[in-house]
Amino acid sequence: MNVLLKKPFGYGLSADLAYTWSRLKDDMDTSGWGNQFGAVYYQDAFHPHANYALSNFDRPNSFKASLTYAIPLGKGHQYANSALADAAVGGWQLSTIIITQSGARSR
Repeated sequence: MNVLLKKPFGYGLSADLAYTWSRLKDDMDTSGWGNQFGAVYYQDAFHPHANYALSNFDRPNSFKASLTYAIPLGKGHQYANSALADAAVGGWQLSTIIITQSGARSR
């Protein structure tokens, strides 16, 4: 389940908020980058489905927020609105992203 809220505030400022609820289940916690908690083996090689459960990579709750500010420089803006200044400094933005999620702690 995903929920996304976008809000422009004016004066070049806008915010995005997103929440995701999910479940990740698998029978073996491995990936191309290695695994998270050391070597992982099946409990019973003849019944691999017995290992099927929540993954070590499960992140059931994820909240992401971003804040963006369009710097008022360049053509059509308050400062440095010439064509030359627009080519040099126009269209720049400052932004930040915050991500919080539940699940296994990072190492």
